[in-house]
Amino acid sequence: GYKNTFAHDISEAAWRIKLGVEKSEFWYVMAYGVRDERRAMKEYNNEKLWREVNPGYGVTVHKRYFEAQMEEIKKRPSALTGFLRLHLNVWTGTSEGWDVLPYLAECPQRKIDESEFDGRVAYGGLDLARVGDTSALVWLFPNGSGDDVTFDALVRVWVPDETLQLRVKEENVNWREWVNSGLIKTTPGNVVDYNVIREDILKDCRRFKLGEPVGIYTDPWGAWSMVASLQEQDIGVFTLQQSPANLCPAFSYLEKVITAGALNYQGNPVFEWQASNVQIIDLQHDNRMPSKKHSKGRIDIISAMQMAFAAYLSSVTQKKETTQRSIYEDWEEEE
Repeated sequence: GYKNTFAHDISEAAWRIKLGVEKSEFWYVMAYGVRDERRAMKEYNNEKLWREVNPGYGVTVHKRYFEAQMEEIKKRPSALTGFLRLHLNVWTGTSEGWDVLPYLAECPQRKIDESEFDGRVAYGGLDLARVGDTSALVWLFPNGSGDDVTFDALVRVWVPDETLQLRVKEENVNWREWVNSGLIKTTPGNVVDYNVIREDILKDCRRFKLGEPVGIYTDPWGAWSMVASLQEQDIGVFTLQQSPANLCPAFSYLEKVITAGALNYQGNPVFEWQASNVQIIDLQHDNRMPSKKHSKGRIDIISAMQMAFAAYLSSVTQKKETTQRSIYEDWEEEE
């Protein structure tokens, strides 16, 4: 079924009873399904999972049917959302899910010690929180150039500490585990602390070699003070209007990189979770972009990553223009 519906509310109540989170003398719950969407995304083609969540497997629905569904998903990745909803009992959004997710499982997940990023060229994307929400910064480190370029990604997430308990309850995600493992950093209180974020960004900028002409792009909403203070430190950070003209090329390139298996996201489960939340809106001229309004949950990492790719593309564009000018100038001299 679909999230944010009456049926979804009933299902969530039933699962809380089944898992022992709540008690009820009026309910007897027999439920089958994948509660962890990240597991569903990774194991959707695994027969063990098909059997686990389908009690009629081998009787009313057979292996050959599931294998046919896998072939259809290979041809048409957007079919994955329907498969998750109808055959793995995963609650999905009402708009179109992100059809590159099957390719994400094929991307490198090699862990990299942060010290290995010291001195490397980096392009950043920053998505700042609204009051008590999460903030995300994504650094992209390109390897190579041209069509053969690959990227290592370093993800940073900040969240107000006093909001964690509510997030665990509302989002069915173990935020504490991510905090304890260092994937998320907490800031004191129940609202975002921009001072902590700014200091962390400055530390990174001292370690990495920021790309040019744009080192970091950020959503202009609420970012003017942050941008001004970073620019005072000679950091190449700029605001990027969140318009289709600015974001669609970067998002298209992000999808291309994932589809090519050229993004090493280090197996970051927070990134995987937010990627599974993404809902896509289609625009004119075959353009599309993620929608915060329609997505199933937080996608600030994805927003930050597409801005990081926008920063990278600005560098590629500048290099092409410089090369073209150089060729033209050489031709003029020959004349």
